[in-house]
Amino acid sequence: MNCCKNTPSEAELAAFKAAQGVYTLLGLAQRAGKLTAGSDAVIATCTRGEAKLVLLAADLSENSLKRLNKFCCKPAVKKNVAVWRFGSKERLGQATGRRPCGVWSLCDVNFAGGLEAKLTALQKAGLAERILPANKNS
Repeated sequence: MNCCKNTPSEAELAAFKAAQGVYTLLGLAQRAGKLTAGSDAVIATCTRGEAKLVLLAADLSENSLKRLNKFCCKPAVKKNVAVWRFGSKERLGQATGRRPCGVWSLCDVNFAGGLEAKLTALQKAGLAERILPANKNS
């Protein structure tokens, strides 16, 4: 008789580990000074070409999303920056030791690459969404 009927599957465990990895990488990037938070700051990093990856919280408001699409996503496409949706504002803020925030940009290619790998795994589990693809060959 199986006493542990609610044991998570391997896929669920992998998704949990990938999500924890996202939060860990965001915290490390914050401490390294490579993470930007807030709409205005992220728009500025996209416009200057500093952003390597943009992360939007899944619970970001429609108005914020429209504004970011106009001022951040268009420059991100031109600069070949991936834009992802994942997590809640509350949890992303906790991971970085900041207040809840729904808009983030990574300004380091190594942190962005690590985060992209974790988010890709989460996308396969339906927990993250890639909004704008980036060409990996450039």
